[in-house]
Amino acid sequence: MSDIRETIADAFGDQIKFFDGLDSAIIGVTTGMQARDLVVYSRSKIVEHFISEGMSEEEAEEWVSFNVEGAYAEGIPIVMAEVSDADPD
Repeated sequence: MSDIRETIADAFGDQIKFFDGLDSAIIGVTTGMQARDLVVYSRSKIVEHFISEGMSEEEAEEWVSFNVEGAYAEGIPIVMAEVSDADPD
């Protein structure tokens, strides 16, 4: 279990669900979605994960678009977000 996964599991208990193999893409937790707390994943880090597993960038983008976006595990949706490093000024 990764450090971030363990920290989130300790804080939120058994109610929180994770997508296996994507711990490196976890960026936080959102509260109150569908009356529950959900793990939030970075879409770009999910793509990076599949690239590290041997897919090309194009294959990884397509895989995420068709197989990860909108996916559910045990009735729980995957929540993805992008974090921008852009300076708003």
